[in-house]
Amino acid sequence: MMYCPLCLSARVAEFTEDSLSRCLFKCENCEGVFVREAQMESGIKEKERYLTHNNTIENKGYVDFLLRAVIPAEPYLHTVDKGLDYGSGPKPVLTEILEQKGYKCEAYDFYFQPQLPQKQYDFIFSTETFEHFKNPRKELDTLCKLLVKGGILVIMTQPYTAQTNFKKWYYAGDFTHVFFYHSQTMEYIAREFGFKIINRDEKRGVWVMRLNDQ
Repeated sequence: MMYCPLCLSARVAEFTEDSLSRCLFKCENCEGVFVREAQMESGIKEKERYLTHNNTIENKGYVDFLLRAVIPAEPYLHTVDKGLDYGSGPKPVLTEILEQKGYKCEAYDFYFQPQLPQKQYDFIFSTETFEHFKNPRKELDTLCKLLVKGGILVIMTQPYTAQTNFKKWYYAGDFTHVFFYHSQTMEYIAREFGFKIINRDEKRGVWVMRLNDQ
C-alpha cells in the first residue's frame, strides 16, 4: 500500500504522467501530487543538477525572482530577528539579499551547507525547495522545530491547479522536482503543522505563514 509522504493518507491513486514519463500519484486528502520513490533519482544526480544553475547574486533575473518571496514577507520581519535560508543551494543568494537589507540570516542546505542548525530562528525562508522534498512531512517537522513560536515561514514553490497539464508543465519536467502542491495542500500544511497563512500570492507561488503561539 502506498501512503502520501506529506499527510500519510492511504487515499492515493495514479494520477497522470509528466514529460519525463514518471508516474505521478495524487493524494485525495491533501491534494499533494508526488513521484513514487522508485522513480526518484539519486542524490548524486540531484547535486550535479543543482550545480548547473546560474544562481548568483550577480544574476539580476534570479535576484528579482527571489524578491518575489522577500517583498511580501518584509512587513513581518525585523532587523533584530535571526533568520534561516532553508535549502540555500550551492550559493546562498537569498541569504545575501536579506543581509543586504539588514537582516541576520544563516544558510542551510542538505548538499551544500549540511550542518543542520541546533537552534531556533525568528523567520525561515524556503524558496524553490519544497518541490524537492522527498519526505515533506519530515522536512516540515524539522522546520517547525527550527522556528520559534510566532515565527515566520516563507514558502515559495509553483503550485499546480485544475488546469495544469503535467505532461507539458515545465515545473514537472525537472527530475529533481518530486512533490507538487495545490493551494489546498498549503491549507492542509497550515492546519496540520500549526500555522496561520498571513499573506499569499498563489500566482507567484508564495505563502507567508506564522507559527501559532500555542
